[in-house]
Amino acid sequence: MLLQVAELNRGHKGDGSPFTAFEYHLEEYVKLQLDEFYPQAGFWGEEKGDLSNDQEIQIIIDPIDGTRSFLCGFDSFAMAMSVVKQKKPLFSAICAPATGDIGFRVDDQPSKLLQLPLEGGKLHMVDLPIFPPDEQSPVLLNVHASPKAKFHLNRFYDLWEQKKIALIKSTSGSPSLAILEAAKGASIYFNLWETGSDKPYDLLPAHHLLM
Repeated sequence: MLLQVAELNRGHKGDGSPFTAFEYHLEEYVKLQLDEFYPQAGFWGEEKGDLSNDQEIQIIIDPIDGTRSFLCGFDSFAMAMSVVKQKKPLFSAICAPATGDIGFRVDDQPSKLLQLPLEGGKLHMVDLPIFPPDEQSPVLLNVHASPKAKFHLNRFYDLWEQKKIALIKSTSGSPSLAILEAAKGASIYFNLWETGSDKPYDLLPAHHLLM
């Protein structure tokens, strides 16, 4: 995978964040497939922006959430999408290609986790959360790396030394994937979100899983 990623054409957007031609092509491929299935739907992609926003049904997609992680060959990237009707999500999914995990929710039904077999075997599907929290469960904390998070991270390490937090990690990558991990019930995700105003493709799929 690292050799394949290294060969991708890449650049930077106006805000300094990286992009690859692969993301544009993937988004366009998904749009073409959805157009064949339901051409009346609007489409809002992370790479090409708001293409049509006056339709009753909108399809929102981020083909690669966590592009920097993807370019470095890390596994902390994901694909995220939502289908929205009159501003209400009808279906949302977050896919982690590195692990085969797909978290999804249909309308107001309980969120589920589908685990794809990476090396043979059968599909496995369970309800979320997998680990229902209780007072005896250890606190596992994932702090999204950012300059302003440093102050809070120092405070969290104080709590860790006091054994009030069992585990701390601080990574960048896909916020959607980190929220999917939190939806499993074993961890808490802390993100100050300093990169600017969020768009529907940034957090809507993850928010739908947690609602």
